[in-house]
Amino acid sequence: MPTHRSASLSPPVKPSITRLDSCSLGRPIHLLPQLAEELREALNQSLRQHWNRRYQTRYEIVSAQFRAFEPRSAQPGAAGRWLQSRDAQEPLACMIERRLVLHMLAHRLGLQQSTEAAPDAPETATEERLLHALARSIAERSLRCLRMQEATAESSEASALSGWLSVTTPRTSPGAWRLELDLQAPDLASTRIQLVLDGALMDRVLRALSARQTSKRAARKEAPAQPLGRRLQLNLKARLLESQLPLSMVLGLRPGTLIPVHLDHATVEVEGAPLFHAQIAEHQGKLCLTSFQDME
Repeated sequence: MPTHRSASLSPPVKPSITRLDSCSLGRPIHLLPQLAEELREALNQSLRQHWNRRYQTRYEIVSAQFRAFEPRSAQPGAAGRWLQSRDAQEPLACMIERRLVLHMLAHRLGLQQSTEAAPDAPETATEERLLHALARSIAERSLRCLRMQEATAESSEASALSGWLSVTTPRTSPGAWRLELDLQAPDLASTRIQLVLDGALMDRVLRALSARQTSKRAARKEAPAQPLGRRLQLNLKARLLESQLPLSMVLGLRPGTLIPVHLDHATVEVEGAPLFHAQIAEHQGKLCLTSFQDME
């Protein structure tokens, strides 16, 4: 007798609903990934100047992203501890994983590399000084990049952070954001640096981003539309000379050997495809192309 198999039906999948944050409505949050990329490049430049070239290392920040800051997700752990800025005008906090600090300290002192730090090892004064110096360097470089968005003479002035305090949770005003930086090196697993920016600072940055976006749109509207012939850019490559030489002459070439040539015609190529024949002329000490003819 034929057998019948009963197919089990899986319950229908409910569509996921994304909850909108009312605090982000009307604000240029979509421009934050571009700002994070600018910050990533600025911090990588600082790493190349102060670490990679000096200590022959290859530290690189591979990703950077902004996230809305939630105090309950910023509890300290074995990875590191939070440092809060003492400066009331620049209320920000920074946390760097301890194994990254120890790895950079080993490079600075020329010690044997250790990719894993002992979680119970006591912190030395040298390690603490390096931690504070790294946090200060990252914070000041980030603030300098953020002030460039504001485009004001007062905000463009570089300020030096006065110092750091160890805290359990960063103290911020409402509307704070967290910048997460993932750093890698050939002999170190991926580590994370976190920078919490106060709500007042982020308000100024978001207003500056909105103004910059508005000015770009206005500039595009005011700029007259160019015809296709002016908007389409092509690279022309002129092949000035081709010469055939016997193998014996090529093997006999030495420094100072002169090969007589005569520049008359040139082949003009577009993206590697020959398109024109042109005459070679001299004008005010420069070689120029003239008398273009289509190639059949």
